[in-house]
Amino acid sequence: MREGVALKTPLGSTFTIVKIKNIQQVSKSSTSIICKGNVLLDNARESQLLMEVFRDEDGDMMYRFNEVN
Repeated sequence: MREGVALKTPLGSTFTIVKIKNIQQVSKSSTSIICKGNVLLDNARESQLLMEVFRDEDGDMMYRFNEVN
């Protein structure tokens, strides 16, 4: 889906998405889709990731990623 995307932590560290698996749809509307999946990062850490794909007010496709604790 978005392998290769770099994620930046609040402390300034950057990690790259290697693989996302077990993706499940959380919600869907006419302007956005939210999914949750297990992510493998380039530092060998695994975590859950909340992913949102949506259209902004200009109609551009946008992505938002948040780690789920």
